[in-house]
This record gives sequence, C-alpha cells and structure tokens, in this order.
Amino acid sequence: MLRPLRIVKLECQTEEDQQAREEVLNTPIPPGLPPDTNMLLVSVARRYRGRGLSLAELVEAGKEGWQQAQRYFGADTDKFERWGLLWVQESMLMALYDNENKAGPPS
Repeated sequence: MLRPLRIVKLECQTEEDQQAREEVLNTPIPPGLPPDTNMLLVSVARRYRGRGLSLAELVEAGKEGWQQAQRYFGADTDKFERWGLLWVQESMLMALYDNENKAGPPS
C-alpha cells in the first residue's frame, strides 16, 4: 500500500546556495522562459555542484540549453516537455566539460 508523501522544507542551506539562489532570482529572465524556469534550473544545477563551476554559472548554462530546446522543438509541443530537461542537463554537463578542459598555464 502506498503512503502519501510528506514534503519537508530544509532550513539548512549553505551560504553558496543562498547567494546563488538570490543571484539567479534577481537576474532578468530571457524572453521566452516561463518565470518558474529559474527554480527548475537551480534544482537541476544542484546535482552538478562542486565540480568546478558555481551554481550561478551552471544555471546560466542551463538557460542556454532551455532556449535551444525551445527553438528546436517549439514550446507548445509534447516533445519539448519530454526532452527540454535533457537539453538543460546536457548543456550543464558541456559547460563543466569545457571548464575542465580549458588549457591553463603549465605549472
């Protein structure tokens, strides 16, 4: 038998999480993005935290992926609902990959 889910809001967030969330919520939303998209992007970006990019940089990469998916599928189609999130994840992973593979000065 299934039990109903109990949703608990966590009160302990790191300072980086709070700063990134404020920064993301205060940035203007690009045209074509629904207002709730920022929170979706933050929740996806948290999965890739601590891998070399800040949360705000990951969200920015996710916005680009979201806009690419909108251009490719069109925002009204069923395919967009299915594949849009995957494009967001892919763009965040590509940003992490590009950041890792930047050629820096030899040490």
